Amino acid sequence: MEIASPFSNIAYTSQDYFDLEVERVFTRSWVAVGFASSLPTPGDVQPQWIFGFPLLLLRDDKGALRVFHNIGAHDGCPVVMERASGCRELVSPYHGWTYDLGGRLVAAPYWDGRKDADLSPLRARGVDLNEIRSGIWCGIVFINLSGEAPQLEEFLAPLIELYADYDFSRLEMAFDSKDGDGIHRFRARANWKALWENTMHPTSITKPSSIQCTASPTMCRAWIKLAGRPIAR
Repeated sequence: MEIASPFSNIAYTSQDYFDLEVERVFTRSWVAVGFASSLPTPGDVQPQWIFGFPLLLLRDDKGALRVFHNIGAHDGCPVVMERASGCRELVSPYHGWTYDLGGRLVAAPYWDGRKDADLSPLRARGVDLNEIRSGIWCGIVFINLSGEAPQLEEFLAPLIELYADYDFSRLEMAFDSKDGDGIHRFRARANWKALWENTMHPTSITKPSSIQCTASPTMCRAWIKLAGRPIAR
């Protein structure tokens, strides 16, 4: 602490500094993006954005949870626009290009002038959805955008060791809304570091010129049993 010093103002106000953080920190590391329990069955899809990247979380037809860039290679537009369940395929809303739940292009009507177009010339162009490296720990879905981070278990090793005495296999997510995804979203006119430093504990900040964050009444409340001991959250 004798040599500790705060960040300079530019670290909280500069767009260039934030862009560098995204490139050097967030894209190269593992980032939590959702909960596996919010996509319980094959065909469940959930589009969302993170750091300006459009993502698509889905359960494929084998029940595996996968994450893709939610971008059609042919037009650069999102393929899935809203959360849905029971999808058998993904159909882009504008051109009608169709993908299976593994992200593979299965139809591209009229690209060559025919409704039942031949896809073989497109295969070499990389027209399937691009999958993002992902993993799940404790029901939390993580992604690594660069694909170059250590294995998720290695990245989380200090946290796993810290909670080694707890049985996380007994943890279950509870939702107040059947349509919820377990994520509490709100907007704040602040840099992410200021937000994290001031809201990492469940408190409300109401000082003038500060961030105001209050708990939503619809946030999930659950009894979580860890290693046989109930903990109220």
